[in-house]
Amino acid sequence: LFQVCTIIFFIPACLQKADLSFGVDIFFNYTLQIVPSIGFMACGYFTMLESSGKCLSLNMNVGYWVGFLNTLGGLGFFLCPILLLPGYVNDWECCDELTTWGGCFSTFLGSCFFWIAGVLECVEFATAHPIW
Repeated sequence: LFQVCTIIFFIPACLQKADLSFGVDIFFNYTLQIVPSIGFMACGYFTMLESSGKCLSLNMNVGYWVGFLNTLGGLGFFLCPILLLPGYVNDWECCDELTTWGGCFSTFLGSCFFWIAGVLECVEFATAHPIW
């Protein structure tokens, strides 16, 4: 699921964006970020479930925190196109800077959460014994 979502997430980066119509631009630049971000959040949640052992148990080991931070990273990437879309669709003079700032800041936070989760994963994978 994570690999499929990653491939879908990076499709807009491979497109020529010069002559896209309004609807095609919204689909490729916003929808193709929203759908994979839901998958990123689901993968983080499934990681939390896998590491805790039970559905309602909160076993706070490193794997649980990796899943939690991946869920927050997916949430940051999910909020980016949702916050940017109103400024793109409507021609509001007051909110262009606010929607751009909110979208960019949520992407920054999502990236930071993914980075911290990646560092924790590297530490966990590099140890010979599980970290509890």
